[in-house]
Amino acid sequence: MSLPYLFLDSEVTSPIALSLAFIIFMFLVKFVLKTHNKNSVPIVALPPGPSPWPIVGCLPEMWRNRPAHRWIHSLMKKLNTDIACIRLGNVHVIPVTSPEIAREFLKRK
Repeated sequence: MSLPYLFLDSEVTSPIALSLAFIIFMFLVKFVLKTHNKNSVPIVALPPGPSPWPIVGCLPEMWRNRPAHRWIHSLMKKLNTDIACIRLGNVHVIPVTSPEIAREFLKRK
């Protein structure tokens, strides 16, 4: 009589069963990481800015309206603000036109 090798049966190791187990595992990992991040990092409201595209952000608008610094200044005048938030790809860029607000950014703590 031979010993079973950790239930290595053809039904358990089928590609469909393995991929289903992998997908369930990934959803569990995502759920745990999502709930962990909610508790540890507070969400801060960002300054006003244009509505970005899903993945590339505001890069197409910036490339269409060259030079970029003029587009940013005209955008800030249109929004009537001294601080804005522009998403370029996966990065949030915060342009500032007020010296007082810039000093707050540049202070060391």
